[in-house]
Amino acid sequence: MAFHILVEKKVETETDTEVQYQFYDTAYKENKGVLNLNKKIGTCSIITPIKSEAISSRACMKVLQHWEKGEFPEVAEWAS
Repeated sequence: MAFHILVEKKVETETDTEVQYQFYDTAYKENKGVLNLNKKIGTCSIITPIKSEAISSRACMKVLQHWEKGEFPEVAEWAS
């Protein structure tokens, strides 16, 4: 099964320690989830889950790959 997942920055906290991203598979744009990234310790948690655990885990993985490089992009994507 192929995935094309978009991850878009929603909001950063005022203290600048967390950032929220919205994510979805481009084939199912109406099914959107939200994840939270702790910028200090690199933890990702799903705030609004979607039906597919595979999509949620890949969205977190992509955000964490950027976190490891010190990046917090406005938009990221996972394609496989």
